[in-house]
Amino acid sequence: MTLRGLPTRAPRVLLDPTVKASTQSAVDFYRPRGARGRLARLALQGAARWRATAPLLDRVTGEATTDERVDLVAAWASQHVRGGVVLAAWLGSPGPHQKMTVSIGEGPHHPPVAFVKAAPIGPVSADLQREAAALTVLGASSL
Repeated sequence: MTLRGLPTRAPRVLLDPTVKASTQSAVDFYRPRGARGRLARLALQGAARWRATAPLLDRVTGEATTDERVDLVAAWASQHVRGGVVLAAWLGSPGPHQKMTVSIGEGPHHPPVAFVKAAPIGPVSADLQREAAALTVLGASSL
């Protein structure tokens, strides 16, 4: 699956600018601190609301990118999600703890049904395993 990056360098959000639901998921993901990032988020919000801004968004996003993590999640989701898979992803800051979070949507008019975190084997793998263990404990509690 090919997605486009905004801004052009990590940390960034990855989306399909031609799919409104992907753009909306990207808006929900992307919480930039810098002025440039906040401007990019405004462009995303406009594209999510108004179809006319999609060509602009297509111009400001980086080159199309493929990532094996997104491809693996897309393959899994296509087997388990009804109504067509819509993906958006957040790629964190570069470095040994960089991970990707992928939002999986069920068709163009529905909110995400799942989030998947993916990372290469290394220091961040242990971080994700600890996070999964904590979520398992929370899920089993009566909170």
